[in-house]
Amino acid sequence: MYSIYLISSKYENQIFYKIGWTKRNPEKRLKELKTANSQDLKIEKVFKSKFGPKIESNLHRRFSSKRKNGEWFELDIKDVDEFENLCKEQNDMFKILIEENTWVQDESKEFKKYL
Repeated sequence: MYSIYLISSKYENQIFYKIGWTKRNPEKRLKELKTANSQDLKIEKVFKSKFGPKIESNLHRRFSSKRKNGEWFELDIKDVDEFENLCKEQNDMFKILIEENTWVQDESKEFKKYL
């Protein structure tokens, strides 16, 4: 199981958000990030899913126009509030694809490489 997380970083009058995933406890990941960052970091949201890397990748694409640097984004409060719902929607989509798509049920290697 993966944790898809949203971590905030305050810099001057702005807040930036890191969208990432980890198989470990998100608090451990936060500690690692704090080591390399002088700003205050805080875990804002966490969603658990077996599709963690795919959900994270989709969120990066969704917020690509708000990307500031690497995995850091300048999100608004609406984006932050909807984070868990967006994760759930994508989790449910992947789940349906696996459970109800006969091509996937036949364990098609061609399709599964995208999951």
